[in-house]
Amino acid sequence: MTEPSSSLEDAKAGGRDAAKRYAAFISYSHAADGKLAPAVQEGLGRLAKPWNRRRALNVFRDASGLAVTPDLWNDIRTALDSSAWLVIMASPEAAASEGVGKEILHWLATRTPDRILLVVTGGTLKWDSRAGDFDREASTAVHPALYGRLRAEPRHVDMSWARGSDRLTLRDSAFRDQVAEIAAPLHGLTKDELDSADIREERRVRRLVRLTIVSLSILLVAALVAAALAVNALGIANRQRKIATARFMADRSALIGDSDPVLSQLLAVAATRVDPLNADGRHGMMAALSRPGRGALLGHTSGVMSAQFSPDGRSLVTAGLDGTVRLWDRSSRKQIGSPPADPAEKYTSAAFSPDDRLLATVGESEDEGVIQLWDTRTRRRIGGALKGRNGFVDTVAFSPDGKTVATAGEDRSLRLWDVETHRQIGRPISGHDGAVQAIAFAPDGRLVATAGADGTARVWNVSEVVDVLSQTCAAAGRPISPEEWRLYAQDLPYQRVCP
Repeated sequence: MTEPSSSLEDAKAGGRDAAKRYAAFISYSHAADGKLAPAVQEGLGRLAKPWNRRRALNVFRDASGLAVTPDLWNDIRTALDSSAWLVIMASPEAAASEGVGKEILHWLATRTPDRILLVVTGGTLKWDSRAGDFDREASTAVHPALYGRLRAEPRHVDMSWARGSDRLTLRDSAFRDQVAEIAAPLHGLTKDELDSADIREERRVRRLVRLTIVSLSILLVAALVAAALAVNALGIANRQRKIATARFMADRSALIGDSDPVLSQLLAVAATRVDPLNADGRHGMMAALSRPGRGALLGHTSGVMSAQFSPDGRSLVTAGLDGTVRLWDRSSRKQIGSPPADPAEKYTSAAFSPDDRLLATVGESEDEGVIQLWDTRTRRRIGGALKGRNGFVDTVAFSPDGKTVATAGEDRSLRLWDVETHRQIGRPISGHDGAVQAIAFAPDGRLVATAGADGTARVWNVSEVVDVLSQTCAAAGRPISPEEWRLYAQDLPYQRVCP
């Protein structure tokens, strides 16, 4: 839809009426020139268009300039009254059109005929100079409303060739030339002046495009330089941050070197990873690595009597005289959960089963030893205390298969316990003249070594009871499997291998 011009500052004397909304009104036959009329309107709007305006001329054409309305003729009449020129696209079809005739008659009733431009798109148009009118017999493109109304032969442009053409753009020289002929009087210029104006506008647009490209290039270069400076500044800032972080870690590593050497070593290594080029960090790492690797596990309130790593090395169990057994995470050196509920006043030893699922503890309560099995995941007791002990118990150990627990203490004897039934296996193994202070199973579980306060270490064969029990039971007519011997070995003595 054609939009009114926002500025008429380019109207010139002898050309368009500066007070008019439209430079021209195109009257045509839709049936004959429905394709050519829009092309002419578009060409008039684009030819010699200033760079800062949407179109060079504001031209009315009913198909583009009217909205849906109940009073079509009133809107067309308003557009005619708002136009400086009437452009009639003359053809036999237009000559027979009632609408074109109404538009011509209204124009002639309100305006002068010297503001009419004829564009012949079909048929013939012939002027009879002696009669001072169109030749009514030879002219087939003239509407009857024009006969006898013009004082002189009107200016016209023959575009009959363009009706069936597909080259209706300003890029086509023939079409552009004839659009320029129509546009020249609308601009109040000669055709040569209009061509010059169009060339000037084209050159101006090219200069503006080049200036825009140059400006954008300068801005792009400036942006790239600014980005490079920003990246460089960011790199410097990151470098300073790394240096500061590495120095802080190195200083902290040196500060806690004696109280927590493990954390000190970790901080020193981290400092060198944050800033490998920092000499202080490398020196601090070497100093930290030269210290003994130890870490303080803080939690017990009294003496710690036993410490043992789990078989997978991930955790540690400690037993203390404060009546608690505590589990620790090796990496963080943090306590795992709360201490297991204690049935003893003091704990002297604790040991993991080979599969980490069980924990055996020994302690003292009411002047007697307490032997207890625990679930390491729930930290709850499994059944009651192991019965049959005599006196205080100092040490505990699991067999390699996890089915047997060995204990020893002040009663100078070694005792074996079945983990599943909580029953003592066989009779106590005695031989030391003092308290037994340490126990160790051989890797195959067949031998047990004990260390006593009497200055001796002894090795015991704890597997022979299986063979003895099997032979005894076989002689009695009841064979027994190795799994059953634990239930019936209460009274069978173990054989001492060496004193």
